[in-house]
Amino acid sequence: MINKQYKDIKDIIAKYHLKPTTERNLSLLTQSIITLGYTIYLKQKMGYSYEAMAFIGKENWFHSMMGEEALNDKTREYLKKNGKNIDKLFLSLILDFEKAKKNILSAKNIKNTEKAIKIILENYLQYMRVISTYNCFWRYIGNKEHDEFILDEQIKRISLERDLVAKFYPEVEKIISPIVEDIGKFKHFDGTLLQYLSYFEFKEYFKKGITKEKLKELGKRKSGYFYAFEEKSKKEIIITDKKIIKQLREEFFDVKEEIKEIKGFPAYGGFAKGKVFNISESKKPASKKYILVAPSTHPKDIILIKGSMAIIADEGGILSHAAIISRELKIPCIIGTKIATKVLGDGDLVEVDADKGIVNKIK
Repeated sequence: MINKQYKDIKDIIAKYHLKPTTERNLSLLTQSIITLGYTIYLKQKMGYSYEAMAFIGKENWFHSMMGEEALNDKTREYLKKNGKNIDKLFLSLILDFEKAKKNILSAKNIKNTEKAIKIILENYLQYMRVISTYNCFWRYIGNKEHDEFILDEQIKRISLERDLVAKFYPEVEKIISPIVEDIGKFKHFDGTLLQYLSYFEFKEYFKKGITKEKLKELGKRKSGYFYAFEEKSKKEIIITDKKIIKQLREEFFDVKEEIKEIKGFPAYGGFAKGKVFNISESKKPASKKYILVAPSTHPKDIILIKGSMAIIADEGGILSHAAIISRELKIPCIIGTKIATKVLGDGDLVEVDADKGIVNKIK
């Protein structure tokens, strides 16, 4: 007999053509806020949204699924109609971001922890609406240096402002963590488990508190979960059944065939040959010189980037951190491979042709 939740998740994935996209080291709570930011709240701002999202995750990590192609089509139509007024949109986004940031930072000084977390979560949603709007254009631009519906100056503006906004993520997480821990200490349970509630469940927690059964369920989510959300029905599905999660992972995330050549987009040209350091598998490279392989790169990775002979990323377009930093440091870089972290393991010997956007595994 087919599990109903498994069927419902597969139906959502199929209906909205969801495919694996970004990996992030964030909690389920944050992931659910991202989901609302990219669906309900994005629609309020732009008139369209991703409509549905799905995630596979575990403790402080998730891999998302989105319908990027459909959203890019909607963004193109938006630009056709509103391209002349887009600077006004960007101005409103920066103002919304500054307001949300100010409110979140002010919550650090509130002694009542539950009141503080309420303010943070509500403003985190507003923040996600801002970053999801920037990401509409960021993903639409992808690997195009020019676009007929958006000016080159505006592309540069999106890059700078999106980077500014995205840097606030870690600050919010650092504020949330000690607050939920304090709530747990006061109420005699592991407060970190609250970060495995979804946003909707957190709202229920404020009204009804939390049961021992729910805390047990949150512990399971910490070990592994699959999440799906559909905007139209407001249906939220969270499962912890290991067999079903394994099946979904194998169906939608795993690379099944043996792949010797990987293709992506050149971000900065050049050639390199060396052993892989896969940031998803290890914390430190085994050798002084290496080919850095990552889902994406971030400012915190700068030391690892500077020590690399080349960069290969699953994600990214010309406005991504990996693309920008590789051009600054003149390091060969290939972005948008989708599968590099799954195919290239620590110690694999590879040749990187960043002029053509090709990576070859060498036996």
